[in-house]
Amino acid sequence: MSSYNFFFELDSQYSLLKSSIEDRFKKIIEHKLFINGPEVQELEKKLANYVDVPFAYCANNGTNSLIISLLAVGVKPGDEVITSPLSFGATAMSILILGAVPVFVDIEPETGLMAVNHIESAITKNTKAILPVSLYGQTCDMDAINDIAKKYNLAVIEDACQSFGADYKGKKSGALSLISAVSFFPGKALGAYGNGGCVFTKDKELGKKIRSIRNQGQSKSLFYEFVGINALMDTFQAGVLLEKLKLFDEELRIRQKKADKYDHVFQTGQWEVKPIQVKKDRASAISFYVLKSDKRDQILKEFNKFEKPLPVYYPSPLFDQPAIEPRCKVHGDPQIARSFAEQVFSLPCHAYLKDSDQEDIIQLMRKVNSSLKNYTAPV
Repeated sequence: MSSYNFFFELDSQYSLLKSSIEDRFKKIIEHKLFINGPEVQELEKKLANYVDVPFAYCANNGTNSLIISLLAVGVKPGDEVITSPLSFGATAMSILILGAVPVFVDIEPETGLMAVNHIESAITKNTKAILPVSLYGQTCDMDAINDIAKKYNLAVIEDACQSFGADYKGKKSGALSLISAVSFFPGKALGAYGNGGCVFTKDKELGKKIRSIRNQGQSKSLFYEFVGINALMDTFQAGVLLEKLKLFDEELRIRQKKADKYDHVFQTGQWEVKPIQVKKDRASAISFYVLKSDKRDQILKEFNKFEKPLPVYYPSPLFDQPAIEPRCKVHGDPQIARSFAEQVFSLPCHAYLKDSDQEDIIQLMRKVNSSLKNYTAPV
């Protein structure tokens, strides 16, 4: 098992799609509409149909999908946006770039998701929106969040950059709020061969605004109706995603099968690790299998000996990051977020992970777990 395919294995997938992707590329080269070409519009229709919302507008990455979403709902300098401290930096950066203030609330200890019971007390006269982060492929309790937002007349933007393909009470991630932002970074469950993103909405007028904002705010050529950004999708990436979308549901099924095997192992016996919980009313779009341990650092050290480094998503809450800390607000005492960040790490769980390789990972975990029995974490 090489380090290359430990967490991502694109060769096997590409071998299934090679001919169709090359055909797509050939057609794009021939028509020469390299940005926002016809393949982008084709992809938007298929993504909207998959998520079951009327409007989907592709963008050039997940970060810009978030910025477009915030601009579309009218977030401006000085506004506050309530969000989670356990996420990739783009969640907070997209707020800060607009001159707004990220307001972090604590998380649930069993999932890492934003704790809904902290949101309402964090609302002030400056609050403009709630930005729940769908983490590790799993959505937040969106019904409860939408109810709070309705009570206070706030916009809800689902940061669905990690959860395209996930289900919440029978609905797809991306269709759970007024607007949602998705990333197609190569490491996602559905990933391009470069950057890509999408913004989904159910609202027609908001959709028109999103479409303009991603194209420098133009509602027609050289007529700038809104403040916007340059965020149109590369047509080649749309071509890749159109072909990969054909395999997506089957790949999700296989990912879940791999996760079920890990569950069977790590939820029984004497382990120094604990899997994060996936709520019963949800199905996760799994990219990694996520574990927690108060002996995390020793586990990582042991895996490094075998040249199998394990990633940590995320090693510290966003409010402790130097670029964010002086510009954010922290609601309450988010000790759970800090503790979670100190314990969490991931195992590979991609659709092309061989059964034998997964068994090797489990056996290596058994070996490491045995060595941890006499290990005491430094104070």
